[in-house]
Amino acid sequence: MLTRSCRITRVVFVLLSGIALLSGGTDLRSAGRAAGAWAPLPAAQAEPQAPAAKSKRPAHFDHNPKHGGIFFMSIDYKHHLEGVLLPSGTFRLYLYDAHTKPLIAEETRKTSGTVQIGDSEKAPKINLVPGTKVETLEANLGKSLKFPVALTVLLRLPGISADSRPELFNFTFTKFTDEHALGSCNPTANMPNMHC
Repeated sequence: MLTRSCRITRVVFVLLSGIALLSGGTDLRSAGRAAGAWAPLPAAQAEPQAPAAKSKRPAHFDHNPKHGGIFFMSIDYKHHLEGVLLPSGTFRLYLYDAHTKPLIAEETRKTSGTVQIGDSEKAPKINLVPGTKVETLEANLGKSLKFPVALTVLLRLPGISADSRPELFNFTFTKFTDEHALGSCNPTANMPNMHC
């Protein structure tokens, strides 16, 4: 199955990039493209941080979910995203820049993607469309979802050419998301430059 092989690829990438960082290498973008995917790692509880501390941090330092969802850094090393699953059956994808600031409407419009329910390659692809909030894309998954819900998102972020393969993100929800709560962080944890 596509998603299982992608998960294995992501785990291998995390291990190899961790070794590269420990040995002095820092080019995660090249390693990520070679592996074909950015690696999500086991969820970690986000830690609240003072606003003053956030403003002084470099890009990619803040991997705290903002809406109680599941948070990822993209392979392009320029974007972050957070997925939430709402009781209405809506999957909402929040899009952020390298400093975890919401994307502006123009950048969001340059993003396209699909969502599949489950692990099957043959699962129907549901288009992500502009959401109710400027920095979001959404898909209506229906109200008959059964937990745990596994979603596969194929996404083309701004700056990725239309003929390139979309980036794959796997989301697993065990319940609906409370958009006002802390969520799960999935950067490349346990690596020196990646933090939740």
